[in-house]
Amino acid sequence: MAILTLPVDQRIIDIDSQRFASIEKALVELVTNSDDSYSELEQAASGVTGSILIRYERHDSGAVLTVADQAEGMALAKLRSILTYGGAHSNLSAGGSTGRGFFGRGLKQAVFGLGHGWIETVRDGRFSRVDLFRNESGSYVYDDQDGDRPADSGDYSRLGLEEGGHGTHVTIVVDNPQVNLPYFRSLVTAVSNNFYLRDILVRRRLDLVNGNLPRKRATPTPLRYEEPPSEELLGPQLMGSFAFQNRGYDFTLTLRKAAAELILRGDERSSGLLVVSGTAVLDCQFFGFEGQMGTEYLYGTVTCPGLIAMLA
Repeated sequence: MAILTLPVDQRIIDIDSQRFASIEKALVELVTNSDDSYSELEQAASGVTGSILIRYERHDSGAVLTVADQAEGMALAKLRSILTYGGAHSNLSAGGSTGRGFFGRGLKQAVFGLGHGWIETVRDGRFSRVDLFRNESGSYVYDDQDGDRPADSGDYSRLGLEEGGHGTHVTIVVDNPQVNLPYFRSLVTAVSNNFYLRDILVRRRLDLVNGNLPRKRATPTPLRYEEPPSEELLGPQLMGSFAFQNRGYDFTLTLRKAAAELILRGDERSSGLLVVSGTAVLDCQFFGFEGQMGTEYLYGTVTCPGLIAMLA
């Protein structure tokens, strides 16, 4: 069993991991990765459950976080490739229309930002596992168990998969003392209101399990985005278009005015326009109208399929 150094500049991992020293930010990365994988299956006309299960177990000085899906799974070669770095390994760079997340960078940064962890995955009957941690000298390293192996019934059961199914299970042990450990109900609220996940909460089934309860009592809590009471100003899905470099692009706009003032900043921001293209959330603001009086009551969604191709 060989322990290998990640094929990435160690200083860059250290800097980027600090951006993910938050359970909520790590969850955004892991959930969007699962959503991307489901979207790939949907484009291939494969039946999918669309289910993402999160488990959170909080302790006095740490926590355990897991995110599981029943999507594509990964072959060992793919699992090793995500340990490299940058947008060259994202779906967008390969010409796909389902890119999101942190452009091939976020998974390992989410693990290292919180502490250490491992990725278990099954694809085409093969089980693979990679452990990510820091060695005694502080270097970022991994252990890929010297290769994959045939998946057995225990693997399928542990990962919540049917025999012969595909899927991925990410476990993170949160032991970074700088990470805030939210209580279960606070985490439910933070994830349900996170604007990066708002469209996913509509398209997918996300459940959060309280790992501090006995398994018989740990009923999954559905995570759903609930719009505030409001009136419709434009839309729904009002058609529009714009031109860029002599080419036309279509979009739809839905704009609503809430009955009470909305949250203006942070990941739980509820004002502004959620700009969506494919599975990517590109922005959340009012552009030239940002900060003007009255916008604190306005929110909505712009959908523009052409933006994802431009981003790629």
